[in-house]
Amino acid sequence: MITFVTEQNLDEILEKLSKMTLWIPILADQSDHYTYNNVSCIYVFDVYTEDEYVFGFSNVDTDNLMFMNFLSKIPDGRKFCYNSRYLSTYHDDFQDADLLIWYHTGNRIEIDQAYLGIFGIYGRMYPNIRNVNDVIPIMRIIEYCRAVTDQFIKLGNDYILNEENGYIYYDEFVFKTLINIERSGFRVDQDKYFDRYGRRTPKITRTEYNPYTLTGRPSSKFGGVNFNSLSKSDGSREMIISQFDNGRLFEFDYDSYHPRLIGKLIGYELPETSVHRHFAKSYFGTSEISQEQYEKSKIITFKQLYGNISPEYAHIEFFQKISEFMNAMWDDYLAVGYFTSPLSGRKFKSEWYIDMNKAKMFNYIIQCYETEVNMMVLEKIIQYLYSKRSKLVMYTYDSILVDYDPEDGIEVIREVKRMM
Repeated sequence: MITFVTEQNLDEILEKLSKMTLWIPILADQSDHYTYNNVSCIYVFDVYTEDEYVFGFSNVDTDNLMFMNFLSKIPDGRKFCYNSRYLSTYHDDFQDADLLIWYHTGNRIEIDQAYLGIFGIYGRMYPNIRNVNDVIPIMRIIEYCRAVTDQFIKLGNDYILNEENGYIYYDEFVFKTLINIERSGFRVDQDKYFDRYGRRTPKITRTEYNPYTLTGRPSSKFGGVNFNSLSKSDGSREMIISQFDNGRLFEFDYDSYHPRLIGKLIGYELPETSVHRHFAKSYFGTSEISQEQYEKSKIITFKQLYGNISPEYAHIEFFQKISEFMNAMWDDYLAVGYFTSPLSGRKFKSEWYIDMNKAKMFNYIIQCYETEVNMMVLEKIIQYLYSKRSKLVMYTYDSILVDYDPEDGIEVIREVKRMM
């Protein structure tokens, strides 16, 4: 049974909801970032009773509720949310529905174009109208929400009752940390942005991170632009500027990040000095390393890590330990049909991948481990900066970008560097 909620029955309906629900928010505008958007309506499916509810806020077919009043009354219970970032700005008690499916199956919820297409139809019919989703007939939106619900129940039925620690880790640390970075935003030089993309963007621009990749290493994009991939060489990164008077952008990256991560994983202690000079001494049999040998050392190391370890270097203890680790993980993978993340314990199942091999498995483990370690560090940095004006505004797998306000004092930068 479907119920359209009004101010008169709002309290009664919220009290009726069981402790297991799926929430599907629909934004009003199709092009604005969710932080600049409004929620047009929310469809709620009660997993235990299978009742459906529509909470309208600006859709033309609904009795529009007062959004902030509604938010203050959201009940307790396990609330899954499709596109949970849309509501996380207001309420942090939602668990991401797509993340649950991805965590356990390796895939996201996929919606048939017949249901998803309604948004594109109205977007094309009214290309110059803001908040076009407000005029989409509510029954068409309900059809779409039912398609999402059917897929969520079909794919997630074995998992929705299971609060597995690994999934909770991903929801609490990985997903919500990325959302916190999204909310910070970063300032762009609007003229340079227009010259490059031929359209305008808000002064404080935001992206969206996608953690639903093969290994969990996030990608990012919004409005067709991947700011993380802007090139240093062609000057395109220059469009990102500080939002503060006399502010500066500080990029922090790790020295030899993957070798150091791998060292922690296999129990090999690397020096705090240059990793590549450390390995060069073994490669070239000398303690005095030239710049040419240093550069060659980097190439040799990464060839061993991302390919097969050459017999020429197999005797080096670091690579011996890697081989032992890989062999043990591969034997387990063949025996049980999955390999696990060393930190969260997430299972990467053999049916998710085509042509898996030992080297590929090792690379996937490292990318997963890298992401999970990074999120714990980023969460600490975000908490530290919470009371400051400076912000963590961008993340890539081995670096972060901090927009520094001089009013905070340079000690802020030193502390961020120390935390990394």
